[in-house]
Amino acid sequence: MKKPRAIRDAHAFQSSDIPDVFRRFHRKMREHEGASGDRKFIRLLLLHREIGMEKLTQALLEAEQAQIYRYEVVHEIIQRLSNNCLKIQDLSKEKTPVNLLDYKIQKANIAQYGQLTGGQMK
Repeated sequence: MKKPRAIRDAHAFQSSDIPDVFRRFHRKMREHEGASGDRKFIRLLLLHREIGMEKLTQALLEAEQAQIYRYEVVHEIIQRLSNNCLKIQDLSKEKTPVNLLDYKIQKANIAQYGQLTGGQMK
């Protein structure tokens, strides 16, 4: 049994204690993703157990300012705010494992794709 208005009708969501950004963000997620937006918003709400309301509110405000209403983006912002994000760095040649230095990639033979198109090139 589905409950399409479960979030909007939830007692906690009607409380004046919840910052307005939560309602605005949920509305936008619902507009962009429909029922899937509701489920993802619930996942966002559950994050407050791990990071607290202050960081969650800050992340939602930052995502809203960028006008990006996606769970993944908010999660990345939370990781950055929590200093849990991994910085990707290039490995220097000295630190690169030897067997990777010998790895070669074969160029694609585009003539093979003619078979897929029936030999017709555009």
